[in-house]
Amino acid sequence: MLNHLIDNFEEKFLRPFGRDQELVKATLASELENLADPAFLEKDVIGEPLFAWDYRAIDEGCLDLMKPFMQSHSYTPLFFCSVLRDLGCDPEKYSKASLLLEYSYYALGVIDYFDFHKVFTSHKNDLKSFAELTQLRYAAQYLIQYPRYLVIQNAFELTKAENIALHKLYATMGVTTGCGRGVFQKWANNCFKDMSEARYFQNCIHTLNNFLIFPVMTAAIFAKVSEADKNNLQDGFAALTLFSKLRLEKQIYLKQTDFKVEEGYSELFSLLNFPGMALLHDKIEIDGSQFKDNKYPWFTKMHQDMFASVASAAPEKAVAAIEKMEKELFETFLAKVSKTKLLGDTVSRICECYEM
Repeated sequence: MLNHLIDNFEEKFLRPFGRDQELVKATLASELENLADPAFLEKDVIGEPLFAWDYRAIDEGCLDLMKPFMQSHSYTPLFFCSVLRDLGCDPEKYSKASLLLEYSYYALGVIDYFDFHKVFTSHKNDLKSFAELTQLRYAAQYLIQYPRYLVIQNAFELTKAENIALHKLYATMGVTTGCGRGVFQKWANNCFKDMSEARYFQNCIHTLNNFLIFPVMTAAIFAKVSEADKNNLQDGFAALTLFSKLRLEKQIYLKQTDFKVEEGYSELFSLLNFPGMALLHDKIEIDGSQFKDNKYPWFTKMHQDMFASVASAAPEKAVAAIEKMEKELFETFLAKVSKTKLLGDTVSRICECYEM
């Protein structure tokens, strides 16, 4: 998804890092074999169970459900490798941290895709569909929880304080990301009439914090960056997250790019390209009456209606508001990161991507 969030990402950011791409690809492929290997699970992940488990449920159940979502790439592990190298660390030593980043992405794809599923918005309960979708949710939870064994075993040979910081970061990213989606659903229930600009900006950062903030802060822990510098990095990449999100919105409004999103990740992408600025500045309204037969508005249909309105309205005020903020947000990113005197190469490549 970073290839959609950062302009010219594949051409100007990824191209020099073919070795990292092979490293991440090999790491993920190796772990996929471990994921359904009873010997590995009992040795390294769950311990020896008191009762015999039917491990076929992982291979024939969980992985059958997950594999379509595991064909996609977030590109955050490759961004993470770049940041690590910039901080003086060897990405190969920390390659398994790719699991923390990429498995979170897989799980989010599943959760987003099925959280807004039409079956849950109907007054009529379809228990068979509930059971199938609940199974998917459990499979997604397994993917989120699985990489924690790396933290529990201190696989990266961190100090106790650093390992606790990594565990706290992983948990915080998950909770914050989930809260961001919860706020979106709350706003949707009121047809986004109670959404303010400040809250929208903050929620954009919460919703997308796993793409830029998470890999940078994980690398900062491994590189033993000071707390003061970590705070500046977090603030800087929060500004870049919002800048990138609004920039993507603007491209959608101006029809500058034809985004092709992997199958299964359309709901996740709907959060990236959500037209919040058009709702706030061009007074685009949502007809809530069409959802009167539902317990809650169906987000997917609501999102489609919003884009139909945006396409016909030409939201000039939203574009103007974004362009007014872009320079300030990018300068905040540069200023915060420059205070640390770190990540010079990464920042240069980001500037090249955006031609700033």
